[in-house]
Parts: sequence; C-alpha cells; structure tokens
Amino acid sequence: MTIRLSICIPTFNRAAFIEETIESVLSQNMDGVEIVVSDNCSQDDTEKIVHQLQQKFSRITYFRWEANKGADLNYLKAVEIARGEYCWLLGSDDALIPGAVSRVISEIKQGYDIYLCNRIDCSYSLQPFKKFNWLNKSADKVFDFRQREDIVDYFKSARALGAVFSYLSSIIVNRSSWNSVDYDSTMTGTAYSHAYILLALVADGAKLKYVHDALVMNRMGNDSFAQDGELQRFLLDIDGYLKLASKLFVDEEVRSIFLNIMTHEHPWYRLAKIKYFNKDKWTIVQDRLYPFGYSNRSFIAIKLIGSTPYLIKIMRILKRVYESTSTWLQKWFAKI
Repeated sequence: MTIRLSICIPTFNRAAFIEETIESVLSQNMDGVEIVVSDNCSQDDTEKIVHQLQQKFSRITYFRWEANKGADLNYLKAVEIARGEYCWLLGSDDALIPGAVSRVISEIKQGYDIYLCNRIDCSYSLQPFKKFNWLNKSADKVFDFRQREDIVDYFKSARALGAVFSYLSSIIVNRSSWNSVDYDSTMTGTAYSHAYILLALVADGAKLKYVHDALVMNRMGNDSFAQDGELQRFLLDIDGYLKLASKLFVDEEVRSIFLNIMTHEHPWYRLAKIKYFNKDKWTIVQDRLYPFGYSNRSFIAIKLIGSTPYLIKIMRILKRVYESTSTWLQKWFAKI
C-alpha cells in the first residue's frame, strides 16, 4: 500500500493522553495512512498503550529512544522514520477533528510543500471552547514564497507564533521537501528544530497553503515547556525566534516583520504579569525584547502595570476586555 500521509507523534510521558490522541486518528478513514510514534524514553505506560493499539491497527510504527534526547531530536526522528508522502506532526496530547484526515488527504493532492490548518482551543479535558485562526485571513489562501510580497503578506497576517510553526499539531509537510533541508544542529536544544526546517523552506521559496478550517483540537493547560515557569517559557520563544530570524532571513525588513509576530503572541499586558513576578530579572529580559518591535509605549505600560499588584488585577480585566472586543478595538490595544 502506498502511504500518502504519516501522522507523526513525538511523545514523552503522555500515557494519560496518547491513547485519546491515537484513537482520534484511528476513528477516521485510514486508507493510505500510517501512524508513527517516537517515544523520548517515557517512564510511564506509553509503550504499553501504543503496543496495545498496534494490535488494533497494524500500521502503527513505534520507536523508543534508549535515553531522553530532548524534544528537538524527537521531532526530527518522528519524521525520519515515517514513510508517507506527507507528514502531519501531531502533539501527543491533542486530537484530530472528525473528517480531518480525509480533508488533508484531499488537500495534499495539490502538492504544496506545507499546509497549515487552524485549531480549536479546548480545556484540559479536551472540551472545545474557541476556534483560533493563525492568520488574519477569512478563507484558504496559497502563499508562494518565491515572491517577496507573499512572505511579507504572510508574516504581516500572522496572529501568533503558530503561524510560523511554533504549534506542532497544525503542520502538514511534504516529506521530500522536509528532507531537502540541511538541518542546523545548533538549533537542537531550542525546541524549534521543526520550525527551523519549515522556515528554511519558506526562505527558500516553498509554497504553503493556509487551511482556514480547524482540523485539530488543542488541549490547553498542558504545555510541557512551561514546567520551569512562565518566564522561562517566554524566554524559550524569545531566544528561539531570535535565532531563527538571524539564521534564515537576511532581508532586514522581512526579518523585522517576522520578529514582530512575537508582539501578538506575547502582548504587553502578558509581559506586565511576567515583570511583576520577575522584577529582579526584568532588565535583562527587556533588553532582549527590542528586536521584536515592542513600542516605547508598551514598555511604559509594562513598567507601570508590572510594578503594582492592584494594577495586575486591572491588567487581567483588560485582557478579558481585549479578548472580547471587536477587531478595530483589538488593533487599538495592540498599539500600546
């Protein structure tokens, strides 16, 4: 059987979720589809659960590292052992929406290098509450990154870092295109090895189709990279995307627009909270923010709100207002 699509699931200690993740795939049309699990030496029942599921569906490949190699090498391994023409990277605590596999099988017939779908944000128990769109686009759109204007349009349209591949489960990529990239091993340890490969394709003129429909369910409140606290999670993004920008985008304007996406992912009011709980480290953090284009007004607001617990409460109210306001008012908030 020709494998058209590999569902590539890197995992580590996700026994509590991985069965639900894999079952969300198995419940769909699996003609020409395989599942690949790369296990980063889990210390729970992950191996046992996957082996049980292999009895149910023979096209599940399971690989287990002898020792934890870190997220980056595990991401790469999941694609390395896949056989499909395309690989769908899927977080081991997320789930596919019914019909998603058939939709992607239909989409990849067009032959683009990358497909990026939207997601449904869900509670920790995977109860959906909101669709999240990566781009300010109201319909599907193809971007030809051989054209500079398409790169600029894409980066300017981005609403969060998921548009530039921070979120694993929205990404479907042509395996031959992926393998054509000479991986830079200095990205190992950043948690963004996969983003390096995908953005290298963008910089080299790949074609991407943005699929406006949500095809995946994102389990919130379960970010394994947040275990060391909100500040370290934030610095992971800051350091990772600075490194990606410096390695991949020579054009200064394109690099600046790319980095500015960070201000949408981490708006000023979120940084005010980080400052309040990390006052002794904030000066160092602020110095690393300038390349991303945060405005002076942002820094004033961060300094004011991030210095007083009462203002932190106000900030939380502002956040709720921001998330419920119309587009034009959100744009006004984003300027400060």
